[in-house]
This record gives sequence, structure tokens and C-alpha cells, in this order.
Amino acid sequence: MTLDDFRRIALSLPRTVETNGLGYPCFRAKGKSFATIDGSVPVIRLTRDQQKAVMAVAPEIFSPELGGWGLMGSTIVRLEGAHEPAVSEALAAAWRNIIDPTGEASGVTTRVVGRAPPSRTCSSTRP
Repeated sequence: MTLDDFRRIALSLPRTVETNGLGYPCFRAKGKSFATIDGSVPVIRLTRDQQKAVMAVAPEIFSPELGGWGLMGSTIVRLEGAHEPAVSEALAAAWRNIIDPTGEASGVTTRVVGRAPPSRTCSSTRP
């Protein structure tokens, strides 16, 4: 894969725009960043659980960003040898975290990597 492929996939997600975030490309939905290209390194903002899941499936493609951001889920994508479906799925998960953090939107068909569906139970009952 190339940076252009990464950019194309990110921009294919609904309501995504590319902005300039502190001098580097930043992909946003609803005004919030879900991926960047820092120099020549793509970074996807996943949850920690999603990061663990993608690294377990494709450790040759995904690794945590160095420092505190990596501990919070920011994940580096190694494009050389990366498979487009794996990168697409990870980008869709990060996008979904922004667009629909509860996972309740209807009509959104992206699958979230490593994230359990939200609980539908409630401890209280309504009259």
C-alpha cells in the first residue's frame, strides 16, 4: 500500500474531510481526528482494545505509536506489505469511534475491530 491508498480509504468514509493538523494531514469526522499521516507514517486512533485486536491479527502491519499516545490506542500502520482490507477495517473502526461511539447508529455498515457491542440492558425500568 501507499500513502495515497491510505488517504483514499480514509476519505472514502462518509463525512470525512482532510485537514492540516499542525503541519500534517489529518482525517476528521464530526470535527474530530481519527487518523493522521505524520511525515510518511500513517497513524490511526483506535481504542486500546481495538489496538490490541489489530496487532494480534496483523502485527507486521500495526504497532503502537511510541509514548503516551500509543498507550492510549494510537496505532502506526506499516504500509509496506499491508493488506488493504486490514487497513480499511482499522480505519473504519477509528472512524466509527467518532461517528457513533455507542455503536447504535442505523445504516452504518462498518465493522468495529475488537469492540464488543454496547449493552442493551438497563437497571431501571420506565413506567
